[in-house]
Amino acid sequence: MDRKFLKDLGIKKDCVNQIMTQYGKALTKLHNQIKNQEAIIDQLRNELLQNNGHIDRPQSVDKDKE
Repeated sequence: MDRKFLKDLGIKKDCVNQIMTQYGKALTKLHNQIKNQEAIIDQLRNELLQNNGHIDRPQSVDKDKE
C-alpha cells in the first residue's frame, strides 16, 4: 500500500497519514513476529543438530519373548 494509491481513491491527506501510520504499526508488529519465529526455528534447528545421534531409537518389541 502506498500514499498515491490512497490519494487516488479520493481519501483526504490527513486520513491518508493516519492510515499509513496504522499500516506501519501493523507491518512492524508482523515483522517482529516473523523475527521471533525465525529465532525459535534457528534455536530448534541447533538443538536438533546437537542432539542428532544422541537420541536412542525405539527398539522393536518382540511379542513372542514377553
